[in-house]
Amino acid sequence: MIGESDLPADVSLNQFWGAVLGPEDKSVQDFQRAMSESAFILCPGGAGWGAPLRMYEACYYGRIPILIADCLWAWEDVTDVSFAFRIAPNASDEEMGKALVDIFGISDSEVEDRCRIAALYFEHVIKPYFRDPTEFFLTWLNKKGLI
Repeated sequence: MIGESDLPADVSLNQFWGAVLGPEDKSVQDFQRAMSESAFILCPGGAGWGAPLRMYEACYYGRIPILIADCLWAWEDVTDVSFAFRIAPNASDEEMGKALVDIFGISDSEVEDRCRIAALYFEHVIKPYFRDPTEFFLTWLNKKGLI
């Protein structure tokens, strides 16, 4: 059985919605520090369909998202998400523990590569999407040969 001591991690949980806080707030600064100092970021899926918000944040900081979700978003077939890891949300505790141990066991050079690619993904996919979702969607339709 895989126990907590098998996972080399410092886990912290946000107990509140922090979007109403300013950048000078200690909670925000602690969050930013934790994100920038962590190589891996757990990204559980939310109530909606698609990429969890935490994935966007992980990529912004150039960190490796560990998606606990069935899907990323509708057009992931035309974007490279190989920098991320995915664990099924219905995985048993044992399966999830084993997957995390395997993920945390990757080489330092792979960690560096995945972090670099995550940052590039933020710049070349996430930012353009949020800058103009319609244009991004039309480009995706064009790549699929649908327009």
